[in-house]
Amino acid sequence: MKLIRYTYIRLFSLMFILFMVWGALFYISMMDEVMDETDDRLLNNKGLVVHRMLQQPERLLTADTVSDNYHIRRISEQEGLNHHDSFYDTKIYIQIENEYEPMRVYRSSFRDNSGQFYEIELYLSTIERDNVIENILFYLIMLFVVLLGITLVGMRLVLKRTFKPLHKLLDWLNNIVPGREVPDLKNETEITEFRMLNNAAINMQKRSRKAYEEQKDFIGNASHELQTPLAISLNKLDMLANSGELNEEQMNLLTQIFETLQRATRLNKSLLLLSQIQNEQFVQASQQNLTQTSQRVLDDMLEVYSDKNITARYETEAAFTPQMNDSLALVLINNLMKNAIVHSPANSTINIKSNEKSITISNEGHTALDSKKIFTRFYRAGNSQTKDSTGLGLTIAKEIAKLSGLLLEYAYDGKHNFTLKK
Repeated sequence: MKLIRYTYIRLFSLMFILFMVWGALFYISMMDEVMDETDDRLLNNKGLVVHRMLQQPERLLTADTVSDNYHIRRISEQEGLNHHDSFYDTKIYIQIENEYEPMRVYRSSFRDNSGQFYEIELYLSTIERDNVIENILFYLIMLFVVLLGITLVGMRLVLKRTFKPLHKLLDWLNNIVPGREVPDLKNETEITEFRMLNNAAINMQKRSRKAYEEQKDFIGNASHELQTPLAISLNKLDMLANSGELNEEQMNLLTQIFETLQRATRLNKSLLLLSQIQNEQFVQASQQNLTQTSQRVLDDMLEVYSDKNITARYETEAAFTPQMNDSLALVLINNLMKNAIVHSPANSTINIKSNEKSITISNEGHTALDSKKIFTRFYRAGNSQTKDSTGLGLTIAKEIAKLSGLLLEYAYDGKHNFTLKK
């Protein structure tokens, strides 16, 4: 999840909760105000009705006096003294409209000039109040939606502008290629943390560039320093072998030493190549026809290993042409083909199947290999001890594929299948 989206969701959640709490509190306060207004009207009505009744005492001579908005009945002195005022909601049947109507009721008591207690119930229709409440709720929801929408849009614009320097920095870091000059970082910002991050990234890249150059020089120097004494040693061994002064036992020992030094030479070259690949020193890329390259390399190698009597079979639906460095493409195919030939039994067949999206190299084999270890350095399956193998061929092939944006996979279905695909 992107940082701006993560921040946006968190702020959205916070704003949503705050708006919900504010809306609930606002609604409760408005409800309380409306209820208070209704109750105040009932209290005022009681004062008017009681005053009128006391001014016209003859109206109290009839028990259970009833009107449209109040009801009066006589009560005993004990009931009057113990009476408590109360408000409540109810529904009252209205004969004129022939339906029940919601009412707010105020029940209270009073005493006339002669000391007689009366209970009075005053009624006030709550239809208008309910309409007001519904309107308040509707406009509150509309206000909530509008405010939340405006806040979210504004917040998104602000966040996008705020994180713009970070995106520029990320683009700058992604455009850095090892072995090339570091481009200038033009990322002006007023945010102190982003300025510090820019400076840290520039300093880190300078240190990385320096370490890269030092490592590249070290690898080149180390390889050269090793290659030279190895070449001299091999040359002197060859001269000693051709001197004619050695017996058979000495010649056998010399041959073993010669083969060991040759393997050390190949190992040194392979390690150097692997290091260069991992350091991304091969940056130039072009479209490579790996189908044609595979067929050409396999034909050449079968001549070298003609004693194994291996045949080749090609199944070409379309050419596999990925973008990659031409030198690495040849190394990749060479390693895969050599692996297939060296580990194939005599009188067997190597298949090459290709299409637009992949190419598969298959060779016969009786036992599946460990797919988790086969591409690790110096891995050898079972008792395989091929004398001209460095144990780095498939590792180098895997690294080349990775550098070129390809996927190299191994599978076994009675044959060893190595598949390169985009």
